[in-house]
Amino acid sequence: MVDNYDLPVQPSNSGMFFDPDDDHSFVGERYWHGTAGEGLTIMDLVALQADGFWDQADADVEAETDAMIGFACATVNGADTLNIVLAPAVVRDDTWAWATIGAPVYVSATPGAVTDEEPSGAGQFVRKIGYVLDADAIFFEGFGQVTVIPE
Repeated sequence: MVDNYDLPVQPSNSGMFFDPDDDHSFVGERYWHGTAGEGLTIMDLVALQADGFWDQADADVEAETDAMIGFACATVNGADTLNIVLAPAVVRDDTWAWATIGAPVYVSATPGAVTDEEPSGAGQFVRKIGYVLDADAIFFEGFGQVTVIPE
């Protein structure tokens, strides 16, 4: 069993989702264990790299945008094992302050972060990963197509 599992898991019943009760929690059916390729913080959006390590997702890097993504369940150092929340899930982080319910959420150009502002810089990669449910929760679908903004 992987030790680094700080995020409370609230499995859904019969595939039905409900609101996570606690900060840094999720409701969903799937999570995976893996190895961090760098230091990660709980709730970082992470991307599975070709070398098998999970790194922070980053809209400035194609390999960190166009990959399997999830959320880190713990704060870990590089080469540590951890669990990753996989889509679909409802994810809650009380540090989020989403203003527009229903707004799309994207991989951010800030490594490990998510944003409700579509990346717009030349050469950045755009990937929608879900939608805002309320001020501190998103529906994480994680299956969005990746497009690149021309340079």
